[in-house]
Amino acid sequence: MRAPNPLLDTSRRLVIGHRGNSAHAPENTMESFRQALAAGADGLELDVRLTSDGEVVVFHDATLERTTSGSGAVAAASWAQLRTLDAGAHFTPDSGLTWPWRGRGITVSRLEEVIEQLPGVPMMVEIKVREAAGPTAELLERTGAIARCVAGSFQEDVHAVLRTHSVPRLASIREMQALYLPSLFGRRYGTLPFAAMSLPRFFKGIPVPVGALAAAAAPAGATMHVWVVNHATSAVRLWRRGVHGVLSDDPGPIARALATLGQGTATASSEIG
Repeated sequence: MRAPNPLLDTSRRLVIGHRGNSAHAPENTMESFRQALAAGADGLELDVRLTSDGEVVVFHDATLERTTSGSGAVAAASWAQLRTLDAGAHFTPDSGLTWPWRGRGITVSRLEEVIEQLPGVPMMVEIKVREAAGPTAELLERTGAIARCVAGSFQEDVHAVLRTHSVPRLASIREMQALYLPSLFGRRYGTLPFAAMSLPRFFKGIPVPVGALAAAAAPAGATMHVWVVNHATSAVRLWRRGVHGVLSDDPGPIARALATLGQGTATASSEIG
């Protein structure tokens, strides 16, 4: 029998590198991903967009300036143009005193390359624009990565596309909003139209009731993942509230905290309540 998708396994407690090990390396790059895994992360979260010639690339912003040596819109650039850019050009861990990854060959990656070079690694794929939805879903299906990936978006029109594919889907904002009040009143759901949820701890400064939402979705088997969590004590509190995964910019310390609770398995689940 094939093992369940780790991101959908309710017996697990996962540490997921948010854009990799992004506190210490250029976000959404292979260097950042490899560092996160070496630090003990169980999986990765990454963002995707589409180039002008239809390549699915791992990139967060709509434009190139913040993280690369280039400028202009990602959607206006070809893959041949993007692959020449320095994706470590603007990473600084100390507010501009040093630029440790500048000129060291850090590049933008295609999603297909990441999937191929990191076999077996669970990945949460955030699709930034509708144009990337179909190509991303088709790529995940073609490579068999749907067995270890989930996909979602802040854009409702992306979800309309994902619903026509077999990729496990994160809940849309609208779907999560529909659960908010019922969960606070103790509602439990036997079935849900999505496979997992990914939520922030706070929205506009107000705590999100992740524990209530996790409990509401539990009978349906939907998992709950929370971002961005950069302190082990916060991660442990969330695990105790029924959260299945935390997304962190600095996954190493949180992975070490989880290891003391039983390696993120059902054993850990019982220990953290």
